[in-house]
Amino acid sequence: MAQKTARKPLEGVFPLLPFAIKENQEPDLDGLAHNIDFLAKSGVHGFIIFGCMGEFYAPSEAEFNLVVDAAVEAAAGRLAVVVGTTFQNTKECLRRTKYAERAGADGVMIAPPYVINPTEEVVFEHYRTINEAVEEIQIMAYNYPPLPRGFNMTPVFWDRLLTLEHIKAVKESNGDVWHRANVLTKIADKINVFSGGEGWLFSDVLLGGKGIVSLFGIAVPKAVLALYNACMNRDLDKAIPLYRKFTELCGYLTAENEVAYLKATAEIGGQKAGRPRAPYQPLDPAVRQVLEKYLTELAAVE
Repeated sequence: MAQKTARKPLEGVFPLLPFAIKENQEPDLDGLAHNIDFLAKSGVHGFIIFGCMGEFYAPSEAEFNLVVDAAVEAAAGRLAVVVGTTFQNTKECLRRTKYAERAGADGVMIAPPYVINPTEEVVFEHYRTINEAVEEIQIMAYNYPPLPRGFNMTPVFWDRLLTLEHIKAVKESNGDVWHRANVLTKIADKINVFSGGEGWLFSDVLLGGKGIVSLFGIAVPKAVLALYNACMNRDLDKAIPLYRKFTELCGYLTAENEVAYLKATAEIGGQKAGRPRAPYQPLDPAVRQVLEKYLTELAAVE
């Protein structure tokens, strides 16, 4: 299964993919392949499966394996494949990470453990153990304090994480602007910093950010690429209007509706998603109506 070839770099536009499921709640592997083919033809650089919005907590071991294999096969070398392998204990996180590596994924995205309040020592040991166990797969750390009960990857903590050779990127989703500026100043010349959504990309790129984990790329990849390229090229006349539109759209996303939000985004864009896995529910119809309006406008961006 494993291929001893260099993994694709973690840089650029990486849309989040929903955990596509059928009406009977079983994984929709054909739908997944459809979504990946759509992204491959759009010009984005990679994608992420099993992020938080992609229901990393939902699949069984067998389902996780099936989806990872199907994703790597569908990508067929056209896109970088990043698999979210976050789990609340190191053993299962490591199992998922090693499976993704053997399957041929380019990277894994890992957040700190999240059930018992983790200390700095716990989080570092978690990453250190995984770093030592893998061979060549790249690790994208994931900083989103609400998930691991408030744990935040501070600039000081990055002094330790930077000693781990397989950590090549971070998805930064702490919205505090001072934190983001300090982290980018500390690490942007050492690993690739990904904005955790369109609403942070503009300022992140100005401080050295190299990528975006896109919330809306599964529906409007050309608009996200236009924003990314305008920011990277410092084309403010093009970047600012797009950035404002995406920022307005981000305002309808909440901790309670994020899974349903991504699934609705995908379906409005013509891709496959299905309902969130039970007990979670589809997006509120009023919010979906607003989402349709914004995405229709953004779909017209060339």
